[in-house]
Amino acid sequence: MQNRPSFPMFKLLICSLSVLLIVFFLFLPTIEFFSDDSTLQSTASSNELEDQSLYDLILLYATSLFATVSFFALGAAVGSYLNVIVYRVPRKLPLTFSRSSCPACGSPIKLSDNIPLISWLRLKGRCRDCQAPINIRYPLVEFSVAAIFLILYFRELISGGANIPFREPNLYNGVLWILFYTKWDLVRLYLLHCFMLTSLLGWALINADGFRIPISSLLTCLCIVLIAILIWPDLIPLKSTLHSVHAPHRSDVLISLFFGTVSGALFAPVLVWIIRKTGLSDFTHLNSVNYSFILCGMIYGWQAMLTIFLMTFIFILLQQISTRHFEIHVLRAPGYAVFLSVFAFHYFWRSLAWF
Repeated sequence: MQNRPSFPMFKLLICSLSVLLIVFFLFLPTIEFFSDDSTLQSTASSNELEDQSLYDLILLYATSLFATVSFFALGAAVGSYLNVIVYRVPRKLPLTFSRSSCPACGSPIKLSDNIPLISWLRLKGRCRDCQAPINIRYPLVEFSVAAIFLILYFRELISGGANIPFREPNLYNGVLWILFYTKWDLVRLYLLHCFMLTSLLGWALINADGFRIPISSLLTCLCIVLIAILIWPDLIPLKSTLHSVHAPHRSDVLISLFFGTVSGALFAPVLVWIIRKTGLSDFTHLNSVNYSFILCGMIYGWQAMLTIFLMTFIFILLQQISTRHFEIHVLRAPGYAVFLSVFAFHYFWRSLAWF
């Protein structure tokens, strides 16, 4: 009878294969790309592949696939931590130095059972110890955040900023030209906007659970965004008088931050008042609407808030129609409508930035 390999040896084998794949799909193409002058001369962008050999094409597609999977996995990991935040913050539980546990039996969750998306499927949606069902919302949130990271990866990052207004999209785009010849301004914009959309989704989830979002959550997000924008003013795309690309001055950025934040703080109570007066929602806590508008005003500027206000109102009406007539109750919290409207606005930001 043959002996089966021990579990540590199996893990070592998997890790070794993973390292080999990373070396083959990522580091070798990168080193070869930077060291090959003919590649730079013959390739205007990663989309022009006529002069490439079959080997170069395979490496390019493999590298693109690896980068795509990596950004999706990063989003899923952030979504997993967002589940922790949504559960612990309103209950005033610590976010650090404590392992996740099963809400039913209290058993600590093993690291091997805490892999985003994969663990829920492997456990068939049940706790390993007590077999209590695990809410399907956990993998759905992980998948939603992963989808945010992936969609913005294609729409904003490797497209060269195709959706960013008042900024000429990068002529050389794609994985190689954006990531390997790193365009740090695009990377910073991408991370900021992923952070914003993930925060909006988290606030919507907390309100949907019937909790009020603590003010500390808003202040933390505003401080992070403010510090990032003050360090890198180009995170706020501004329209110049000559309609040309320019590096905004910090004074212009501060003015945009002030008026944007104030406009968000003014539009939000109006929307909440309309929701309550018209009976569009029976939720007790709606401060996710207020917090989302304030954060969006800081990032998008006052010019965008009227459009976001109107889009959110339309989304809320559609939300109520689907709830009452089609009995779709999954996304009936107004915070979800805010998140979806902001996501739609961000996707078409360049087209909707009309002044």
